Formats: sequence, C-alpha cells, structure tokens
Amino acid sequence: MGRFSELKIIQDAAPRSEEMRTNPEPKQKRVGKRDHPDYTQISVYIRKQPYHEAKRNLIGSDKDFSDLVNELLANWLSKGNV
Repeated sequence: MGRFSELKIIQDAAPRSEEMRTNPEPKQKRVGKRDHPDYTQISVYIRKQPYHEAKRNLIGSDKDFSDLVNELLANWLSKGNV
C-alpha cells in the first residue's frame, strides 16, 4: 500500500458537498464554559493529593472539577461562611 492509501479510503467515505446540501444537519453550537458569559476562569493553589483524589472520584460522573468547585463554593456561601 502506498503512503496515502488510507487517506484515499477516508476521502472516499466522506460525504460529497452535494450530499451535504441535500441532507443538512441542524447546527447547534454548544457554548463551553470558556465562552459562556456566566463563567470566569480563575487560578488557585491547592495541594496535589486532594486534587488528584477528587479528579479520580469524578471519573465516570457527569461532573467535572469546575462543577465540584462551584458546588462547594455555593454551599460554603449559603452557610454564611464569609
């Protein structure tokens, strides 16, 4: 096989432009946290051990680390710990 034979297979499997026009897919652009106006990026220093443990515990869940921090911060503020 030639150097670009795999590229040819991929190219043959790709839909042609006329196929894309006849079957347009609805475009729903998801806005991530980076571009969402309600979020801001911050930087904090935390110890490695609890950070890695939290990341391990979040694997397989529907939350990410920023969701966890948001939840903890909201709980802390709701208790009047200011």
